Amino acid sequence: MEVSDVQRARRRIAEALAPTPLVLDHVLSERLGRRVWLKVESLQHTGSFKARGSLNWLGTARDEELSAADWVPYPPATTPWGWPGRHASGAYP
Repeated sequence: MEVSDVQRARRRIAEALAPTPLVLDHVLSERLGRRVWLKVESLQHTGSFKARGSLNWLGTARDEELSAADWVPYPPATTPWGWPGRHASGAYP
């Protein structure tokens, strides 16, 4: 993976997600002897970083991948395996 891949992904998903801050972690910084910054993805509407990966994949997937994907965003109440979890929330905000 190159820096240019990350930059393209950032542009691809930027409009869909809220910007999240970097927070200096003083405890880790002191323990490691250098500044450690944490990205606060819990402030996304999905509550996690998974929306970034989901949206990036949706933006780069080929038609064959999209048609073959098992899309079950909100299963019926009778589905025994239940809710697909937060990752699905990333794909279906």
